[in-house]
Amino acid sequence: LGPSDACTAAAVCTAWAELATASETWLWSVVGGTLLPSESLAMLGLWAGAAGVALRCALQLWLCRAHLWGAASWGPAGVSRKSPAVALTCESLPCDAAPVCCTAWPDRGDGDPGAAIGTAGGVLTFCRVVLEQAPKQGLRGTAVSRVEVKAAVRAAHGNHLISAVRPLSAGKPSSVAEIGTVVSSGLDGLLRIWDCQTAEELGQIITAHDRGVNDVAVSLDYESLLSCGDDGLAFLHAAEGVVGRAALQRFEGHTAAAYCAAWTSMNEFVTGGFDRRALLWDRRQAQRPAAVLPSRQHIYSLASVSAGMGQLASTRTVAVGQADGAVALWDLRQATRDSSSELELRGHEGPVESMATLPGGILA
Repeated sequence: LGPSDACTAAAVCTAWAELATASETWLWSVVGGTLLPSESLAMLGLWAGAAGVALRCALQLWLCRAHLWGAASWGPAGVSRKSPAVALTCESLPCDAAPVCCTAWPDRGDGDPGAAIGTAGGVLTFCRVVLEQAPKQGLRGTAVSRVEVKAAVRAAHGNHLISAVRPLSAGKPSSVAEIGTVVSSGLDGLLRIWDCQTAEELGQIITAHDRGVNDVAVSLDYESLLSCGDDGLAFLHAAEGVVGRAALQRFEGHTAAAYCAAWTSMNEFVTGGFDRRALLWDRRQAQRPAAVLPSRQHIYSLASVSAGMGQLASTRTVAVGQADGAVALWDLRQATRDSSSELELRGHEGPVESMATLPGGILA
């Protein structure tokens, strides 16, 4: 009995799944029979360690309860699975007609996680993700029940598109932000800081961008905000959001629009642009880029990839999402103007407009 058969049977009979996966011999025989690559077991081990469960329990969850996430790990060859991992019931957003442009997952501070959703119509919606502890389809532990709309701000950036929204804390207050705050950027050239509980504006930064802000990236210590725009410039701001305060630093290097940004360490960050380059910057030496990463296509997204390191650790691998659907991985320790990426991931049929990293060095 292979994993795909087990997933199918588990979807129909949860009791059978519980009985079959109770056998450690069966679990390891399945693993051996599928010739799983060693890196898969290594990543599964990292996840089990982070979750505080035995590796056998992690295998149970992965092999025989995979149907909860679409059972996409194993399936017939050539079958494209495009179903969502988990479909949640959500109230209608205040601006359902406008496309969603960006989301963030801030900690609300009340025990349940939150979601901040920005749209092309300028509406910023704050939601509560409701969790439940009851067993659900054979999965014991915390499960997501539904999403509730708690508050919304119309014309959060005038009539302009909301280009990005980012959480401003990581489950605990920082020196400049409380739990449950986010920062949004828009094509009106503003950075605005919001309370996710009340939708109240807590601060505002008027940037020096000529043609709006395409992205905002929050530093690893949540003390600084990095903005980039269509004018090809990047600016570093203090995260307090004091109106009228000038930018801390200006970074000039792109010859076309700077579309995305990501921090790689406490002092270093990367910006990507439509000049087909990603520029690595050190804010201690802002006069010129520390490295130039060439690209065949326009760059739409960036992400720092770490492998089980602490949140404030320096990240030396950067993922570059390109207009042709490819993701290029760069080792910043070896990056030069004439070098090429060490690995290229392909699978998307259109531009890679957003990326996220998960524990264990997993890139989505």
